[in-house]
Amino acid sequence: MPNEHLYLLTQREWIVLLYVAADFSNTAIADKLCITGRSVINYRNRIGDKLQLKGRSTLGYFARRNIDHLKYSYTIYWGKLPISSPYCPDID
Repeated sequence: MPNEHLYLLTQREWIVLLYVAADFSNTAIADKLCITGRSVINYRNRIGDKLQLKGRSTLGYFARRNIDHLKYSYTIYWGKLPISSPYCPDID
């Protein structure tokens, strides 16, 4: 298991983490979720704190390296992956 603290994440934090894993920029995540870029930064900071990942690039590295496990874990915790759209084919 890549990180034993994944259970601490909210569903919204999971979705942000999946977009990070799919290598979306903060701006693209904000556009996709209809939130501000600052909100994405706040989500990323909270996710990093909960997963005890320090440093700005550490979360992205962790997410990209473990994308398959994250997708699987999301389905265990929350059910089906978020519905893909033409703008986001990489999440499922």
